[in-house]
Parts: sequence; C-alpha cells; structure tokens
Amino acid sequence: MIKQCLALKSTIIAVSFSDTIYQTSRVNDVQWESLEAVDLFLRVPAQISTIVGASKVCSVSLAYGANHKMIKHCNANLDHANPVIADASEKMLAKLVGHAAGLNCEAASITKFLDPRCARDTTKPEFQAERQVIEKVMAVPRYVGVNLPDDDVLPSGKGDELNLLGVSATNDVTFDNNEIDRYAALPQVDKDADLLEWWRSHKLVYPVLYKIAMDYLSIPVTSVPSKRANSAAKSVFEGRDNLGDNMFKAQMCAQSWLQLAKALDFPLPADYLQALDD
Repeated sequence: MIKQCLALKSTIIAVSFSDTIYQTSRVNDVQWESLEAVDLFLRVPAQISTIVGASKVCSVSLAYGANHKMIKHCNANLDHANPVIADASEKMLAKLVGHAAGLNCEAASITKFLDPRCARDTTKPEFQAERQVIEKVMAVPRYVGVNLPDDDVLPSGKGDELNLLGVSATNDVTFDNNEIDRYAALPQVDKDADLLEWWRSHKLVYPVLYKIAMDYLSIPVTSVPSKRANSAAKSVFEGRDNLGDNMFKAQMCAQSWLQLAKALDFPLPADYLQALDD
C-alpha cells in the first residue's frame, strides 16, 4: 500500500491541493520522506515473505536464513532517525530473537548440515561443531550398520562424478573416505533444488546420511498459528503443509487485522470458530 501511495505521489499532491476539503489530508515533504523511508525498510521483510511463501516447503534452513536476515536488518535500524522504523525494529527484534532460540537446537543443526543448498565452510568452527553433532547421530543404533539393498552397488574406482542440476563437478576422492567428508566436498546445490529428491538420487553414495536426511528433512517448518488455523478451519487438502503464497500472507496479516479491529472498537466475536460456523 505504501509503495502504491509513493508511486501515485504526484497525483495525490494534485488532489490534495485541488480543494479545501483535502487540506487536512495534505502530506508535506517531510512526511513524504518518512513514507519513503518506511517503504524502504519494509522491502526486506516483504522480499522474505515472498520467498518463504513461494517455497514448496519451508525447510529449517530457509526459516533460519529468513530469521537471521531479519535480525540483521532490525539491528541495522535500531537507531534509525525515523522513530517509526526504530520502534518497529526494536519490537520485531524481540520476537525474532525468541524464534532464533528454536532454530539453534540440535535438530535444526542437523537439518541445516544436511541441506545441500547451504554454503559450507569447512575451515570454520561452526562446521566442526555441526560435524560433531552429525557424527553423534550416525552412532545412534537406528543408523549404525545401514545396508543398501542387494541391487544397490556403490561405483568402484577413484572419483565420484556428480551432475547437480546440470552442473558437473568431479571430486577427487576415494570411496573409503567417510560420508561426511565426501558430502562436505560437494559444491553448493541450487536454491530451488528439491531436497528429498536430491537425497534419493544420492542414497548410494551416502547411505547413512541419506537415512538421517529422510528422517529430519521430511518434516517442514510450520508455525503453531498456521497449524492451528488450518486445523480449526478443517482445511484438509492435498499438500497441506505446503502453504501457498496467498495463504501464507493471509495468515501473516490476520493478527494485524484483528488488532486493528480492536483499536477501532469494532466488535469481534468471542468465539471465532463458532462465528465461522454461523
């Protein structure tokens, strides 16, 4: 809405000055600058909303990246000259930091490590920490001694030539290296790659990591409000955990709409579910 307002700035100014009726709604230059600053500030969360909403499955890696980007964005605007932006940054940051705690647990660390779309730097301490977590999981009885089917035979010889989304990369490794080393040496996969399909096509090379990936990556990240909304509305549909762009944005805005209604003293039903049934 702000973006559309700015695009029609000249028209709005012309209308505002055309009649004394509009004198109270006239926007001065300072206010226009403030609107432009707010519009610029909101572009980052808008872009993130579009990316997450358009994603087939909101993976932990995607949620972590979105949260990290927003925290960085809010931190950069805490001391903004525009009080609206500074206040919004502070309030948003408080929420984001709370979400960050849930995205830094052991399960999240495993899913991020097993997401081939994520960049990996094997020289950093973070990688070594994630590696230790994966090694601990690989030692769990469920994954120890994972065998391939009889007809699944690993290629022999030196080198594993892979074709990832049309881009070939040859790794000069031998197959007696452990799975983590071979996986860590892979080039980064395209951001639009289907994670589960990628792991299915590489299960011969990484049989243990494949089984772990199927257990962890197959669970999409969804928020409690979105689950509750879908359940309450009894919306059972194909691909239920794949929230489309429109559904995602509607659920994001629902709370704001309800808060606005309360601020305007608009009567709201005490029981939303009963009101929907009526």
